[in-house]
Amino acid sequence: MTGSGKAATATRFAQDRMIALAAGALLALMAWTAQGVAQQAEGTDEDSQPVIVEEAPALESVEDPATGSESETQESDAPAASAETAPDATAPEAPVMEDVTEDAPAAESSGADESTEAGTDGAASQEAAPGTTQADDGAAEDPASDVGAEEADAPAADAEAGAESPAAEPTGDATAGEGATGDDVTGEDAADEGAATGDAAGDTTAEDAAPQGVDAEIAQLREENPDNPVYEDEDWLAAKRDGTLIQSHGYSFFGDLTYPADYEHFDYVNPDAPKGGEISVWAPGTFDSMNPYSRKGRAGRYSWMVYESLMGEEPSSGGSAPADVYGEMYGLLASSLDYDEAKTWVIFHMRPEARFSNGDPVTAHDVVFSHNLLLEQGLPSYAQAVKKRIKSAEALDDHTVKFTFADDISRRSLIDQVGSVPVWPQKWFEENDARLDEPRLDAAPGSGPYVLDSYDINRRITYKRNPDYWGKDLPINQGRHNFDTIRVEYFADDTGAFEAFKAGEYTFRAESNSKQWATGYDFPAVNEGYVVREELPDGNPPTPSGFVFNLARDMFKDKRVRQAVALGYNFEWTNESLQNGLFKQRVSFTQDTPLMAEGKPVGAEREFLEGLGDVVPAEVMNEPAVKPHTSDADRLTDRDNQRKAMALLDEAGWTMQLPPKQPPRWSMPVVVGVALLILVVAGFIVMRAKGTVVRVVTVVIGLGAIGGVYSYFGTPVQPEGKMMRRNAEGRLMTINIPVSNSSSSTLDSIVETFVQNLQSMGIAARMEKVDAAQYTLRERERQYDMVFDGYAAFLGTGTGLHQRYGSAEAEFSLFNPAGLASPLVDAVIDASLATQSSEEEDASLMALDRVLRYEFFMIPVWYNDSYWVAYWDQYDHPEIPSYSLGELDFWWYDKDKAQALRDAGALR
Repeated sequence: MTGSGKAATATRFAQDRMIALAAGALLALMAWTAQGVAQQAEGTDEDSQPVIVEEAPALESVEDPATGSESETQESDAPAASAETAPDATAPEAPVMEDVTEDAPAAESSGADESTEAGTDGAASQEAAPGTTQADDGAAEDPASDVGAEEADAPAADAEAGAESPAAEPTGDATAGEGATGDDVTGEDAADEGAATGDAAGDTTAEDAAPQGVDAEIAQLREENPDNPVYEDEDWLAAKRDGTLIQSHGYSFFGDLTYPADYEHFDYVNPDAPKGGEISVWAPGTFDSMNPYSRKGRAGRYSWMVYESLMGEEPSSGGSAPADVYGEMYGLLASSLDYDEAKTWVIFHMRPEARFSNGDPVTAHDVVFSHNLLLEQGLPSYAQAVKKRIKSAEALDDHTVKFTFADDISRRSLIDQVGSVPVWPQKWFEENDARLDEPRLDAAPGSGPYVLDSYDINRRITYKRNPDYWGKDLPINQGRHNFDTIRVEYFADDTGAFEAFKAGEYTFRAESNSKQWATGYDFPAVNEGYVVREELPDGNPPTPSGFVFNLARDMFKDKRVRQAVALGYNFEWTNESLQNGLFKQRVSFTQDTPLMAEGKPVGAEREFLEGLGDVVPAEVMNEPAVKPHTSDADRLTDRDNQRKAMALLDEAGWTMQLPPKQPPRWSMPVVVGVALLILVVAGFIVMRAKGTVVRVVTVVIGLGAIGGVYSYFGTPVQPEGKMMRRNAEGRLMTINIPVSNSSSSTLDSIVETFVQNLQSMGIAARMEKVDAAQYTLRERERQYDMVFDGYAAFLGTGTGLHQRYGSAEAEFSLFNPAGLASPLVDAVIDASLATQSSEEEDASLMALDRVLRYEFFMIPVWYNDSYWVAYWDQYDHPEIPSYSLGELDFWWYDKDKAQALRDAGALR
């Protein structure tokens, strides 16, 4: 190197050294100034509330798919992530972190040379070093120390470059990308100077960040409730921080609740209703089990009412509680629940005082056990549906249970589903080696207000109110569960049951027999005022009942056949001649509600259907909603309808034919006897005959004789002129309709006259009376062509619609007796589950009513818009709410009226 080169190099070196020393001095001066300001602030600010960072859990980080770096996620169903971002992250990608407190540790330095350059250029690069954790307020924290970056594990720097100097003070006009260095920015700097940290994005507001107050609140909650596992749950913390946590005493999908947290009782009950007395009702047929959750056996009436769930229901019916609103639930075993706005999980806080009737506590472990038991041993249709929707159930502690739901599914019927699961004692099942899917009379104890008192197989079951019921003082139970005893009397059929009611053997009867209601209550106890008859308003949509087709039968896969068979039912004649004109004809699955489809689809309903695409047939879009046919009320067989039915059957290939000639049938005793005789004679001749030809001829004659006998005795006689409906293969159209022998005589007459009309069309139809137990089995196994049954009406959407009307469980669901499996219905239900407002939901349910009627899988019959009740005059009730009669729930016993009946000798 030349002398001039060496001189130039030395000069540049000296200049660089001077610049470095000047920069170091400047940084030291800035650090001294910041330290003085911080000390002054620390000495004068008495209201500062440092975050207790040692109690805050480390926040996990997730990889940014766009940059490959780790960045914070804002999704409500993910845990809060670290503040690490790529150095060049733009403002929209950078997570917002504000309100860094005084005691928050500073971020680690990423190196002296880098920090010097950042201080000179004003560029921010707040990258936490590996091994650090994220404090609740967003600042990176050294797990080993609370000191600043100068005591951390930053790489050693050249002393001459000012490596030990504090971080440069951020400039006042810094942007998100270049507002502050990432080196040694203290909490005091951020709080007092208002400088943005390296992971802040632009001019943020409190709404854009996890506020200091949330973390302070969490810290306070942890301090006050150190054993509460919720405050360590990542999902709960994430929802709390991002403001999506919902905490409530009740639940509805849209969040609107009628009753506030401090409600004292439901509006429709009498909170001062007296406790005591007995109410007795009747049940048909027999029972051989007190386990109502098994497909085997026949469970006793109300055997389910001894069990409770996290959220309240009516024990006797399993219906809504409260009964004056729809779609709302309030805590029973659970006092409250927490869930995120997206409904990806729910946590129930259970009441520690809850007890089973044997005194054992009801715990979160029992809840998880019951949930899993239903999945393993419950109804297949239930288990298959729930497994798809609920990812996990876990007991966080003895009285806190969490359910996590599957991704990419509707949020409908998730929280209310798990909130409605009956809770059984795990300890009892394990000690007794019991199963849920087996019938048993020694059923598990429950936690409900009633316990099983006694039973007499096929005759009587008695329940008594538990005097030690743990929940009797809860607001949800005020004015309810008023009877000391509930007695169920069993009778073989309705006729015997009615006679027993007249004699006072049981005291409350909900009447379903129209003929009996119209003409049967003319007996002395009614005339003298001892028995009260009332028609009470029923706000529920009527049960969609009728003659249900078994769609697994090949002949019923053709809708024309179903339509033809339906024309054999004459509602008008049936109602006038057999039902005293007391009923209306049901049209809809949501009869007499705003959800009932009318005419052609218009407005929001049409938009909903159009959004489903090609799965919706043109007939659904362009034709009025299907309505049942009308018939002549003056005669059973309506000739016009019969002609239409015959034409439809002919079109479907079921024509009137004589039976084809049957193949020979053996008449075994005669054939065998004659054949033996011929063989004996032939054998004798063969033995005596000489020559092969004679023997062969003898054998041939013998075989011919046997064939002649077979033909003569084995061919059936052709029926004369008996034309019946047969298909192209000659198969006879047969329809068998089983009916329980415990059903009413009126229903028997209705089925018989329907069968009579079918027979007049050439169909081999018959009604088969079977005992109650066999009828139950045949219904479960779908051993029928048609059955008189019903579906569930609906006023809101939910995943239960798939269980009742959907394809996935159609082959075995007990709630889908037709076995309906329709892609159109599935599409409507799926889209309904995705609706986000009550208006959209109503439009989707109107469309569901329309397509169910279009599919035509049942013949709608009659409905009644009132409750018909008769009872011995010793009971009182409040005004009946919209969705329940509630005779076992909120009615009560009047001891003065009861005594008057006994004094008069009307009742024993």
